[in-house]
Amino acid sequence: MNKQEHTSYFKSLSILTIILAVITLGVQLSPWSKYLNSYSWLVFIYMVLLSLVSYFLRYKGFKSSDPYDTYNYSMLATTVRLLVSAVVLAIYCFLVKENLGSFTFIFFVYYFIYTAFEIKSLLPKLRTVSEKE
Repeated sequence: MNKQEHTSYFKSLSILTIILAVITLGVQLSPWSKYLNSYSWLVFIYMVLLSLVSYFLRYKGFKSSDPYDTYNYSMLATTVRLLVSAVVLAIYCFLVKENLGSFTFIFFVYYFIYTAFEIKSLLPKLRTVSEKE
């Protein structure tokens, strides 16, 4: 991955994050705020940080000359994302329990949006790696 690809990823991530922050703020200030959980901003920040961790794990795989490392690091990033998210949900369910339905809904909305973003940004790079094999 070159500097242009890094810049493109971070620019796209920033745009997505700003759009979601504006939407979340808009919902928070609207009559629909009852559907937001008090932890929605923390979930939002968590998803942004998790996307960055996933990106850096995948980047480490792309730096390698071995195409299998690319796939292994991509699988590691996906596994970390899934397991850490499951732990966060379990901790919330067992310790906090406040507005569990809205927390879970907001969590998965952000989770799927950021996962779709990562897949969209990852696919072109995986195609170039598979063409090298």
